Amino acid sequence: MIIRLAFLLLFLSSFSYGAAVLYVSPAGAHVPPFSDWATAFTNIQSAVNSASAGDSIVVSDGTYLLDSEITVNRSVRIQSVNGPASTIIDGQGQTRCFNLTSGGSLIGGFTIRNGYTTESGGGILCVNATAVVSNCVVTGNHALHGGGIHGGSAYRCSVLNNEASRVGGGVHTTRIYDSLVCSNWYGWLMYPEWMGGEPTGGGGMYEAIAVNCTLVGNRSSGADYMWYYKGSGASESTLINCVIDDNLGIGYVFGPDFEVVLSTNEYNLFSCVVSNSCSPDLTAGVNGNITDQPLLTAGFRLSSNSPCVNWGNTAYVSGAADLDGSPRVIETYVDMGCYEFQAILGLDDADGDGLPDAWEQLHFSGNADPAMDGDGDGQTNGDEFIADTLPMDSGSFFAITNLGLSGAFFVEWPSVTGRYYSVWWSTNLLDGFELLQAGLTYPEGSYTDSVHDAANQVFYRVKVALTPWQDLSMDGMVRVPSGTNHVFDPDFGENILVVDAPFYMDAAEVTYGEWVEVYDWAVANGYHFTTNTASGQTTDHPVVWVNWFDCAKWCNARSERSGKTPCYSVSNAVYRSGDYEAETDYSADGFRMPTLVEWEYAARGGYSAYRYPWGDSITTNDASYLLTHSTTAGTYAPNAYGLYDMVGNVWEWCDDVTEVGKRARSSGGYDSTASYLRIGIHRAGPSQGATGNAWSTLGFRAVCRPQG
Repeated sequence: MIIRLAFLLLFLSSFSYGAAVLYVSPAGAHVPPFSDWATAFTNIQSAVNSASAGDSIVVSDGTYLLDSEITVNRSVRIQSVNGPASTIIDGQGQTRCFNLTSGGSLIGGFTIRNGYTTESGGGILCVNATAVVSNCVVTGNHALHGGGIHGGSAYRCSVLNNEASRVGGGVHTTRIYDSLVCSNWYGWLMYPEWMGGEPTGGGGMYEAIAVNCTLVGNRSSGADYMWYYKGSGASESTLINCVIDDNLGIGYVFGPDFEVVLSTNEYNLFSCVVSNSCSPDLTAGVNGNITDQPLLTAGFRLSSNSPCVNWGNTAYVSGAADLDGSPRVIETYVDMGCYEFQAILGLDDADGDGLPDAWEQLHFSGNADPAMDGDGDGQTNGDEFIADTLPMDSGSFFAITNLGLSGAFFVEWPSVTGRYYSVWWSTNLLDGFELLQAGLTYPEGSYTDSVHDAANQVFYRVKVALTPWQDLSMDGMVRVPSGTNHVFDPDFGENILVVDAPFYMDAAEVTYGEWVEVYDWAVANGYHFTTNTASGQTTDHPVVWVNWFDCAKWCNARSERSGKTPCYSVSNAVYRSGDYEAETDYSADGFRMPTLVEWEYAARGGYSAYRYPWGDSITTNDASYLLTHSTTAGTYAPNAYGLYDMVGNVWEWCDDVTEVGKRARSSGGYDSTASYLRIGIHRAGPSQGATGNAWSTLGFRAVCRPQG
């Protein structure tokens, strides 16, 4: 616990430069300086009163019973240590729980329950949209407007069983994202609007903006004759990528003899602007909406055959994680609702054979076997789909159309839009091919080899792929997509990882065999390595005993050998010798070591809330640790991006300068304990090494950001 909290506080201290971190614990002594658990405040309000703008307040486990609301009148971050299940704020049915009167304030990781007010925001009242509620369970609160939350912005919250007397049982005027709004309700007036009553509506939400939310089981009730239901799910709101279903309206109307009659109806929406969402109240096909049953599981997640999977508008995605903390956008488009279905279904490919249904229908009038050769031209149906040739025309296939010598060798092929081409070279057919150029697109359909001696015997290969640099799989690299991962690490807290462009990363750590292959080429082409200590258990184990300087030179040699622009330079010259703190050109398309942001983003594989790449627990079946030597690269299962040994086996050099003469390292090694294999361990304090030193537990892997 103590180690975990120290890591969390290190992160929280980055909320504002020079900001303080204050502690709250029921077991604290409530004495200055309040900067550790021993001297901690015993209540949150006192901590807020003592804080300055930009400070962070860390709250330990416990149930905090309130006699009056917690007023947050400055831009501070109030964060629990272990999340909503462990840290409870209870209004005891007599007071609102939080009043965020200052924009820029944030509360995160709490259960907020039993708040009460005769005004707005029974659980939380927010001054404006810059007041943020994150990763909270808001339940059992009551207000006139906005039983759970009034105003503000809510991210990855569960808003459950709240009630409002007038509008917005769950939330009112709130911007809410990736959240579950369930079983809330608004009550009824004794006389309707047409008789002078106040507006009512929105069992789940009223006058709100909701993106990727699930609204189910909310209720509305009133006595407004024909309009008494007023949107049991949402009223007067804007909803995008949402599931709105099974929300019940309960109305009290006058019968023929003026008796009161109870009537119910599934009335999910009233006067809302809705797009890319699922509800029976909508018109199918308008603004991307669907009306089919969402087919939710008992936990309100999407089933595998739900029409909401892969059917949202990805442009509105607010973060990299859903309500579970699992990755968003598993396939082409984001799912509807607060939970993303965590499997690739290929919904444009009903039989799952890799050939889109529309393509099969066009060429075969039905399903086709991708492994078969429909026209007998020597290329399978799957190959012809990738090349965009005609699978039932034997004269249509992908091939080099011209190869010749005109001062230098040149090669030509048929090029089409929507495909990516790479050119490979070899002096014989036994040693494999070396990549010359990748990422070529239409109208480029030729390549001139100005590198190799035209007098030599040469062979060329041209490959076609569906995605940029997909053809690098032969080169042992994996594509990592661009995006933003809003991390909520269980040990190291919140962090936002931004990768502005896709990049490629070695699928496994550089092996000793790979090191030797490039090293030999480098030495023969003017490179000088200063240590010459590189080794490995065998050629297929990670290379170790390599310092940062030699790794940078090795990356440059790998780049030049592959016809790419080297990333590392000294005094504007390619770094090929000496021990220098080289400059890194991140715009070059060559190989280099990853930054810590790139490394953590890739290691998480799209997940936001896990301790390790696969979850929160670890055994020796998951990774290489608690051992006396390394294991074969790629022995253990890869992460969600297809990357092996992102934790364990060997520590890995990164590109970040942590202090003069030192660079970052990450991932833990084969002799580490499990705590050092946590993805966020580098945020606990600089995990670094002197750039001129080498260790038996330290290796590296490379990345590149190819152009085109």
